Parts: sequence; C-alpha cells; structure tokens
Amino acid sequence: MRKATKLITSKFKEVSASEKRILIAKDVIRHVKTEEYRIRKGVYLDLPKKLFSATNANRKIQSLFGKIESCRVCALGSIFMSKCNIADGQLLGYNDMYSGDYGFFYNTLGKYFSLSQLMLIEAAFETDLSINSLDKFYSDQEKVSHKKMDAAVAFGEKYNKASIRLEAIMENLIKNKGTFKPTV
Repeated sequence: MRKATKLITSKFKEVSASEKRILIAKDVIRHVKTEEYRIRKGVYLDLPKKLFSATNANRKIQSLFGKIESCRVCALGSIFMSKCNIADGQLLGYNDMYSGDYGFFYNTLGKYFSLSQLMLIEAAFETDLSINSLDKFYSDQEKVSHKKMDAAVAFGEKYNKASIRLEAIMENLIKNKGTFKPTV
C-alpha cells in the first residue's frame, strides 16, 4: 500500500479536527479505489500475518505501508489504517487489533471522531443496528438516537457493494465538512 506523502502528513498536524477527518476520508477512498483496502463487512482489520514477526513488533504501522500489498478492512478498520498512514504513532499490536474489541478502535480513533460519528459510520457500513447496544463505550451525551441510527442503516442499504458503500460514506463525510450525515 502506498504511504501518505510527507506534505499530507505535515499538513495533518496543522489542520482542525474536521479537516483531519476529511484527510482520513480521502485516504480511505484512495485505498479503496486502488483495492489496497479490500472491503468486507464484519472484518475490522486483517493484515498479512507475516507482518507480526519479532522484527516488526515495535514498529509503527505507518512504516509498514510500503510492505503491505493489501489488507481486509471494514469501515472502522479502513479509518484506523488511514489514520495510521497519515499520522501514526500506533505500534503494530496483534492482540489489540485482532481482539474484535470496539474499545480499541474507539480509543484509537476518538482523537479524531466522536463515538457517535463512529457508531453512525459503522451502522451505515454494516447495515445493522447491533453497534447501538455498545453502551459501555459512550456517555449519555454521545448516545445516538434510534432515528439517526435508522437513517444510517437506510443510507448504507442504498449500496449493495461494500466498497461502494464505504466510498459513499466517506464522500458524505467530506461533503459535510468532516461529519457523516446520513440521509436517505
């Protein structure tokens, strides 16, 4: 997979939070279009197992982008990988990334996205409401109404192919200045 340019990486440090989300979304779209992100429902992140060697144990994920041909990801996994590609401090940690623990992704991506935004994005991508039952990860202010979650699922259901659905979600986020606003 192609690394982000130094210009984008340095720009990322200087822009607002909403502009950071837009840069992440653009990176997601770029990797989806080149099929470096192989988009799958129900797969957070599936990196080649050969990366998890003793020599890579303490390396940042960003430094491995030139060595990864492609990886399977869902919406959260693609956002995570693009965040790592643009602005990385994330070490390669097999157990955390493969545990299927939403908390890992929320804690990692929470610097850039609100938990409610991540929930809406995930609901739209997975086209189901199961993510709304994860009360332990968000406070009362961050809970998403059923109406918004239903709108996110309906948004996602307009797109049969997972890769096209993810692109549409990211394009919506870009169009709305860094906020995913599902409409039907």
